[in-house]
Amino acid sequence: MKIEKIFTAQALAKGGRDGHVSTNNNVLDVDLSTPKEMGGPGKAGATNPSSCLPPATRPALRVPWA
Repeated sequence: MKIEKIFTAQALAKGGRDGHVSTNNNVLDVDLSTPKEMGGPGKAGATNPSSCLPPATRPALRVPWA
């Protein structure tokens, strides 16, 4: 079976769980920070990096998360 490429996306992540993520078209541009409850700095206004994983993997894994 041949797979045809229909879309290409690029993202850059720096600094790991307490860093920054952005896409080449700047639609996604967020700071990441592990919550204090999980032993991180809990930076105000930043996104918990763990909250990014389930939506991103749902289509690939076909996991029925609500």
